[in-house]
Amino acid sequence: MPLSLRPGTPADAPSLSKICLLTGNYGTSAEHLHSRGELLGLVYAEPYVLRDGTFAFVLVDSAEREEGEEGTEERKEEVVGYIIGAYDTALYEAERGRDWFPLLAKKYPVGSEGTDADKYYYGLFASPPKTGQDVLSIYPSHLHIDILPAYQRTGWGRKMVHTIIEHLSSKGYKGVWAGIDSRNEAGRRWYIKLGFRRVESEVGEYWVMDFDRWDGIRGRPVEGA
Repeated sequence: MPLSLRPGTPADAPSLSKICLLTGNYGTSAEHLHSRGELLGLVYAEPYVLRDGTFAFVLVDSAEREEGEEGTEERKEEVVGYIIGAYDTALYEAERGRDWFPLLAKKYPVGSEGTDADKYYYGLFASPPKTGQDVLSIYPSHLHIDILPAYQRTGWGRKMVHTIIEHLSSKGYKGVWAGIDSRNEAGRRWYIKLGFRRVESEVGEYWVMDFDRWDGIRGRPVEGA
């Protein structure tokens, strides 16, 4: 299981969407919740390799080999995780609201058939959410991270966060935040373990990493986190 991290590309969009679905129920599969499995990825995964102002790195397993042209062996990689985000969240959400969600709202109109989870996304497409200023005022950049269950607890999540911190730091950013579902207890424990600090918000639950606290392994403990 040789794993490596590389920059994401538009060609990775289908893989990201699949991973998003397979981890979309608090880290486990959300397949049983949806009749249209693509919906989660259209919000939380695909745009980050298809739109400007975003960053993406994908975790790949290159264990499989297949025979290429002229009998040579070529390594076949499988995308098994990703860490993605936007540099300027406010700008990203504004642009996505103008030219991404309207197309989805037309394709998946409110009132269409589907599961309750599907219908939630129909409503989201019609009325896109925006991050509160209380969070945006801390740092402009946000991230999402998902890894297939078979590849979790291998240390790669920390390495992926480290890669993003180095990437954003090289561009002059001082921190990054992530939002989680308040019911995602495992996700909360993981962010605490890495040294993220929780910030108060009227809408949602958010965890912040200040880059000056990161030492390549985890951030220094935060009182009350």
